[in-house]
Amino acid sequence: MGKARIFWLSENPQVAIFSTGAIVHNALKAAKELESENIFVKVLNIATIKPLDTEAVIDSAKECEAVVTVEEHQKAGGMGSAIAECLAQSSPVPIEFVGVSDVFGQSGKPEELIEHYGMGVSHIKEAVKKVILRK
Repeated sequence: MGKARIFWLSENPQVAIFSTGAIVHNALKAAKELESENIFVKVLNIATIKPLDTEAVIDSAKECEAVVTVEEHQKAGGMGSAIAECLAQSSPVPIEFVGVSDVFGQSGKPEELIEHYGMGVSHIKEAVKKVILRK
């Protein structure tokens, strides 16, 4: 409880990807695809947002110098916001958010909804590439 776990670690990671819940699976798929493109990442599972493992967040941000958050939630007010708040106070780095962009929910199959709301593997990869350009 309260501790992040590293689920993927490339040598010399360029971006730390923080994710939570079932969408961690997409973050791992994106990590594998990115590695084949010579883009190296570290994927951490944030099992609890409160308490947030601030030590893991700060250490990973310092190590990678760029962050992407991935969650099945509104971008505002969730894990991404908690991580951004933590980093703003201690270790500001470029950050991109993958999640729902302040819209109401729809009904459908989970995999269709993930794509509809921009949380698929391709969206995660796009966020990683975008944040690298901001380093």
